[in-house]
Amino acid sequence: MSVPESRQVTLQHTEFLGNPPYVITFIIFMIVTIPTALFRNAPAFVFLRFVQGFFGSPVLATGGASIADVYDEAHVSIAMNLWGFACFVAPPIGTTIAAAGINQLGWRFSIWEILIASAPILIMLLILPETNTDTILYNRAKRLRRATGNERIRSQSEINQAHLDFKTIVKEALYVPALATIQDPAVLFASVYLMLIYGIYYSFFEAFPLVYEELYHFELLQQGLAFMPLAVGTIIGAAAYIAFLWYSRRPKLLTGTPLPQKQSSAPPSSPPSSHPWAFSSSAGPPTPPSPGSPP
Repeated sequence: MSVPESRQVTLQHTEFLGNPPYVITFIIFMIVTIPTALFRNAPAFVFLRFVQGFFGSPVLATGGASIADVYDEAHVSIAMNLWGFACFVAPPIGTTIAAAGINQLGWRFSIWEILIASAPILIMLLILPETNTDTILYNRAKRLRRATGNERIRSQSEINQAHLDFKTIVKEALYVPALATIQDPAVLFASVYLMLIYGIYYSFFEAFPLVYEELYHFELLQQGLAFMPLAVGTIIGAAAYIAFLWYSRRPKLLTGTPLPQKQSSAPPSSPPSSHPWAFSSSAGPPTPPSPGSPP
């Protein structure tokens, strides 16, 4: 619940302020992680996990926009796929690392692991240059106002947002995106499809323990390793799709060749709904060895 709420709140600020919302929310996320690992009260733990999700999700809201600021049209789709690839590979790898440490260090290590992994990311956020064009021009206008004393110097983004009040910001952040989703079939289809993909993907993190722990009696580390095929499948799929973009789509964009609608994307993969069906239908208690078979 906290992730979509944070996306809507931070989206308007990152469009105008650029990197600072990333840094501020990420620092708060890291600070909140410390009491999350220390609290022994279940309601407080759930609340702090909600706050973690709220302040840790701005990169999910506008990370793609920051990538679009850096890369040109021929390469932005490849960079976006690498960004999405990281989002889907990280959960199974993180689960496996946490499972390996929990046996020796306790379940709280899974929270400390988040803090440890966040430290280099914070350093990177602090040293990365600003990429948002509106923010760069806004900062330049502020420097010119200080240097010249002319308060009439304004960037275009300042002029455009000078009339905005709280009601207008809420409307643009909540109502306009919802209206666009309903009225545009392409946006609606993409939203429903991504909702299905996310739902199926994260349902495995609930279903795997039921199968591998209760039916196959896997230990904790073995359960973590059971998630690794998700990462392997993501690597194979991402490599195939990025190869398609690099060798088929990218040359056309570099030469200015228009892309026909039917060639603007890769061929579809297998229906996503078949994956949980295949997993659930194949899950079952171990088959006992037949009489006379070797042990």
